[in-house]
Amino acid sequence: LAGDGQLRGEVERQAVGTAVHVLGFRSDVRRVLLAADFFIVSSVREGLSFAVLEAMSLGVVPVVSDAPGNPEAVGEAGVVVPVGDVPAFAEAFARLAGDEAARLALGERARARVARHFRADEMRRRTSEVYDEVLRERSSRRRRRA
Repeated sequence: LAGDGQLRGEVERQAVGTAVHVLGFRSDVRRVLLAADFFIVSSVREGLSFAVLEAMSLGVVPVVSDAPGNPEAVGEAGVVVPVGDVPAFAEAFARLAGDEAARLALGERARARVARHFRADEMRRRTSEVYDEVLRERSSRRRRRA
């Protein structure tokens, strides 16, 4: 488990005696991801997670909650479980941990999905189009009020 924050001490306490390793802050995220069997995002609210896309681009299988943004990012290239459903997350972890062939197949699907749907240049172009449209609408409203 990589990352740092207010709950780190609690997470470390809960990890004692388990297979979970709390790594804390890491500047070598790519290296950590490449060593991972799967990538977990259990957020209640997320939006489009660039962390999920980064993991997927490296062929790491995402296991995510069905919070908005996650299912759209993952598609059929990972596992989506209901927000807050701890047993469903545990089942997904156990299934993936015990099935290397499934992990490899999903990982390849994840890599291909990001390359096909989430290329940086295409995302920049689409984001720019959204901003341009919002600015046009705002400008149009101002002209109507004047």
